[in-house]
Amino acid sequence: MRERSVIMLPVFAVYLLLKHPKFVLKNWIAIGSPIAIAGGLIALENWLRFGSPPSFGFIALQHTSFTTPIALGVYGLLLSPGKGLLLYNPIAWLGLIGLFTLARRRSPEAVLYALAFIIEVIFFGAYEFWTGGWNWGPRYLLPILPFLILAAGAWLQANPSRWRRSLLVAACLIGFFINLPAVLVDHSRYLIAFSERDPDHYLNRSILQLQDSPIVQQWPTVFEVAALSTKPDSWPAAHRAIDDHLQSYSGPQDVESLSTHLLWV
Repeated sequence: MRERSVIMLPVFAVYLLLKHPKFVLKNWIAIGSPIAIAGGLIALENWLRFGSPPSFGFIALQHTSFTTPIALGVYGLLLSPGKGLLLYNPIAWLGLIGLFTLARRRSPEAVLYALAFIIEVIFFGAYEFWTGGWNWGPRYLLPILPFLILAAGAWLQANPSRWRRSLLVAACLIGFFINLPAVLVDHSRYLIAFSERDPDHYLNRSILQLQDSPIVQQWPTVFEVAALSTKPDSWPAAHRAIDDHLQSYSGPQDVESLSTHLLWV
C-alpha cells in the first residue's frame, strides 16, 4: 500500500455516482467505512514504525516534489523508449481506442477508465521521480493497464471481425516478445554495465534514446547470458558466489547485493 494510491479514490467516487445516482448516505458510509478504517490502521502503523502517519519509510522519497515539466513526464510515461506504456504494452493502443466504443455502451465504466488513465498520467508525469527507478517499463502506470485491456476487449466485442481479432492477437504477441527478455534475464545487468560505461548520461540515454533503451538492448543481454550459461565453469562460479556471500550474510538487506553480484557471474 502506497500513499499515492489515494489519487484513485475520487475516480471511484465519480464512478459510483454515475453507476448509482440514487445512493443514500448509508450506502456511502458502508463503502467509505472500510477504506477509512484501513487508512487509519496504516497511519497508526506508520506512526509507530516511522514516527509520522503519512511516512511510509521511504526516507529518500519523503521530500520529493512535482517539478518535472508535464510534457516531458507525459511523453516519458507514454512514448519514451525506456518507460513508455504504449511501447511496452501495445495492447494499450487498442484500449485507448476502445474507450470511445465503451462510452457508447457502458458510459460509467468508460468514465472510470478514462479518468484513471488521465489522473495517473498527469500525477506521475509531474512527479519528480516519474521514471520509477530502474524498473522495467512504467511501473507507476501498471494499475491502469487492466482498465485498458478491458477497454480493448470492449472494442473487439463491439465488432468481432477477423481483422480486429488479428490486430488484438498481434498486439498481445508483440507485447509478449517485448517483455519476455526481462523475465528471462534481470534487466539490471544491462543498466549496470551501461552505467559503468557512461555514468553521467546513462539514465537519460536509456530512457530517451531508442538505441540505448532496455527495450532494444535486453534481447542481446539474454543471448549473452545464454552463451555464458553453456560454459562449463559458469554454474560452479555461481555456486561459489552464493556460498561466499552467505558466509558474510548479515540480514535481509544483503539479498539485493547478492542478486546484483550474481548478475556478473
